Amino acid sequence: MQDAVDNSPHIWDHAALACKSNDWPVFQQRILAMAERQGFTVETLGHTEEQPIYLLTRTAKHAEAKKILIASGFHGEEPAGPWGLLQALEAASIDTLDQLHLALLPLVNVSGFSRGTRFNHQGENPNRGYLATVDGIQPTEEGAILRAHEAQIADYGRDGTLSCHEDQALSHCYVYANEQTDSPSSIARALLACNAGFFPAHPDGLVDDCPIKDGIVFNQLDSSFESWMLATGSQHTYCTETPGQLPFEARVAANAAMISLFLDLHR
Repeated sequence: MQDAVDNSPHIWDHAALACKSNDWPVFQQRILAMAERQGFTVETLGHTEEQPIYLLTRTAKHAEAKKILIASGFHGEEPAGPWGLLQALEAASIDTLDQLHLALLPLVNVSGFSRGTRFNHQGENPNRGYLATVDGIQPTEEGAILRAHEAQIADYGRDGTLSCHEDQALSHCYVYANEQTDSPSSIARALLACNAGFFPAHPDGLVDDCPIKDGIVFNQLDSSFESWMLATGSQHTYCTETPGQLPFEARVAANAAMISLFLDLHR
């Protein structure tokens, strides 16, 4: 395992890591190495099973720059989100990073990720319970940690929030878009187009009982983190879904590409 951590900023070779996609120690080493190299401040918001939930932040060169937040790893069997986030930020240029006030929640559900299971070690869904008034679900311990920092997280995601997910049951990709508009914006369509550059887009109809058209589920609010961020004042929030039935490396690449695009669209 001594060769597992590669500090080169522009090299990504998951196979060279010699680790599983749910290898938390290797992911932790790499995310902390990336943070140090790219100038992020690392804060531990809390712990689950004695493992940290990290918040990484980086201040733009100019105070008027946009504030965006990118989150991943709410479901442990959706590993391409965290690895894609790592890939995108390892390769991000300093010029890009300097133009944004950027916050990252790289891995929310550490216990589920470590086990390769959707839910956390208590069998609960860490992406529900943020808005109890919607469905009456209470937050998990991960959700309670994030909600305890509501003002801070809401401010970091003021100008946009991206949450990276996967749909393990599908071979199609799609995007959830929550926006203060009557139809999907150019940002929503750009994220879908980027995703669809790697995988076929989900056909029109239903996905998880939600109407989907042109690969986008639009303004279907629930008690998820993304809906919570919209309710706390984020200008728009997006949840990207890569297809868990297709190759892992392609899913990592797709997540990295969508994250890089999200950065560029807010510069």
